[in-house]
Amino acid sequence: MSLSTVLEVVIGLSFVFFVLSLVCSGINEFLAALLRLRSKTLRRGLAELLGSKAEADKLFDHAAIKSLYRRNRRPSYIPTEKFTLAVLDRYLDDAAIGPSASPEKITQALDKLPHDLRAPLKLFWKDANHDIAVFRTHVEGWFNDTMQRVSGWYRRQTQYMLLGLGIALAVALNVNTVTLAQRLWTDAPFRAAIAEQAKTVEPPPGSAPGDLGDAIRRIEQSYSRVERLKLPMGWTKSARDRPWAWLHGIPGWLLTGLALAMGAPFWFDLLNKASGLRSAGTRPAPARPSQANDEPTPPRAGADAPAAGAT
Repeated sequence: MSLSTVLEVVIGLSFVFFVLSLVCSGINEFLAALLRLRSKTLRRGLAELLGSKAEADKLFDHAAIKSLYRRNRRPSYIPTEKFTLAVLDRYLDDAAIGPSASPEKITQALDKLPHDLRAPLKLFWKDANHDIAVFRTHVEGWFNDTMQRVSGWYRRQTQYMLLGLGIALAVALNVNTVTLAQRLWTDAPFRAAIAEQAKTVEPPPGSAPGDLGDAIRRIEQSYSRVERLKLPMGWTKSARDRPWAWLHGIPGWLLTGLALAMGAPFWFDLLNKASGLRSAGTRPAPARPSQANDEPTPPRAGADAPAAGAT
């Protein structure tokens, strides 16, 4: 078994999974934009933060948040300073904002809030020692901590979606990891061609939210790249008519789906590492000295040798 062959197979699989992962990511972004999953997840986080979905909806209607709307669609992200401004203006009003703000008014306003809001805000006010600037910092940290949890919710949701999309794509295109690995292992020209194309790989695009048009273009570009690879995939008539073809394909499809659920960044990093090992090659053995024993080396003729008759 040649180490170079193993590395080329790893590079080939990593590159194929990387390109297919881009297709899955594009479909996922399309569904996220179509179903407005980001804004819905943000609303869920605000509802947990403020105590109810009704309070979250009212905050979305605040002027500071309304400016973030895009074509009457709720935002998928709220800057910390806008959230803090909206909360202080809605629940504390002039007590915390403007020239009439004062610690006494804030204390009185906090006592009138619903319990779900009064408890954390009074704690922040007490910890700030009635300092308005420090109090605002605590409110900002409160929001940022919640948004970290919201990001975790969305990442887990995305992971499940990618797994489902990966399996669906593997079945739809008949991309079988077992068949692909066998082809890479036994077909040297095909393996070399994939490894050569892998040299032109670029980092995956970021996951910044875009519109439906951006997601569709991303899917089209990634799929056209898959077609250029000339992979052993697709449903031929012989494959459809072959008995037990579906049963035999299940393990390979599941492996493909699991691989695509890892995401394009994972396969991009693995591809770079495998390519680096392949480029490094085997280090040559260090040169051994010409004299392996401890005997003194005879003097060289010439200037370094002592002149005849010298003492």
